[in-house]
Formats: sequence, structure tokens, C-alpha cells
Amino acid sequence: MRISTIKAKNIIKFSESLRLTGYRCAAGKITNGYGHTRTARLGETITAAKAEYLLDNDIEVVEIQLNAVLDKCSISMNQFDALVSLVFNIGIGRFLQSSLLKLIKVNPDDEAIAFQFARWIYGGDGQNNGKDDDLDGLIDEAGELRRLPGLVIRRKMESDLYFLKP
Repeated sequence: MRISTIKAKNIIKFSESLRLTGYRCAAGKITNGYGHTRTARLGETITAAKAEYLLDNDIEVVEIQLNAVLDKCSISMNQFDALVSLVFNIGIGRFLQSSLLKLIKVNPDDEAIAFQFARWIYGGDGQNNGKDDDLDGLIDEAGELRRLPGLVIRRKMESDLYFLKP
């Protein structure tokens, strides 16, 4: 399968935002374009056309990865599109270990999948914000993840697309 609608690509573009100069994202990875990390260099400038090219290539990589993982699952195009956006963000390794994938393999229409999307809203390093961001009883521990409002919005958009009836 390949993404079928502009919806998935627009979720990625909206969520990642266009950055033409390489920067360090909330997860600490050097990034440019629309969330491109593979060849990004800190401070390097690219064009908008190059950002589109990199985005299309990055999406194609995710499509190949997802097709390999979901080859025996019967999912809709909207479900595939939503998963492309999710895996673009979290990576295939984390997706392979997820409860979300386990549920999809059992029943891709299970309503509990919406809750699984909503679990992927943490990122960055919550050090020195005075909170227990991951609710484990420790405040400002090294590597603590924090709830990111942008990820909350993105997961809602992905979940809505996932459950959108064709």
C-alpha cells in the first residue's frame, strides 16, 4: 500500500512544520525539512523543494516498513495513512514493540486502538520543569519524558483518520 490521500501527508506537514535550517528537535535529533533526520545537519540550509523531496522519500521508507509488518492484516486506506503518520514520527522500532500493533493484528477495527494512539504523546527531556512528567514519583529525573501538546493534537488527528469510514 501507499498513502492514498493528502490527509496523511498534511498531518505530517502540519505536525512537523517546515524548517529549512537544521536544528535539534524535542527528541534531541538533528532535523530539517518536515521532520527529516537521516541526512540532516545542524545549521545546514535546504530549499522548500528539497524538503518536499525528503518528505516524499521518508514517507516511502515508512510505507515499505509498514507493508512488511502489516502484510497479513486487512486494514483500510485511512488506517494505513494514519499509521504512516504515526510511524513517521515514532519510528518502526517503537511501533514493532507497541500494544497498538498487537491490537491491529488481532482486530484493526478495535475501538481500543484510539486509546493506544493517545499513549504516544510524550517526548523530549522533562528535566528542570519541576514536575513528575511521567508520573513515576520522581521529579526532573534525567531523561524524563513530558507530555507535548503538539503530539496530543497529532495523535488525535491520526486517530480520527484511522477511524474515518471511507
